[in-house]
Amino acid sequence: MKYETRITRLTVGLEGKEIYDPSMTHIEIEDESGGEFIVLTQHPEDKDGEQQLRFDPKEWDAVVEAVEQLRKGMR
Repeated sequence: MKYETRITRLTVGLEGKEIYDPSMTHIEIEDESGGEFIVLTQHPEDKDGEQQLRFDPKEWDAVVEAVEQLRKGMR
C-alpha cells in the first residue's frame, strides 16, 4: 500500500494572529461522500457559531472570476 500526503486546509489571516482568531479564514477541501467541495469558514466574534461557504470545484473558477471582476471595479 502506498501513502500520499494531501494538503486539505490553508488558513489566511493577519500575520502574527493565532489560527483560532476570528479574523482568520480557513479554506478546506471537504468530502461528505458526495464528492469534494471547497469550503471557506470564519468564526466571527459577533456571531454565534461559524459561517461557511461551500463550492463545487466546477463552479470555483466562475466564482473567482466574478469576485475579481467586482474587485477591479472597486474604488
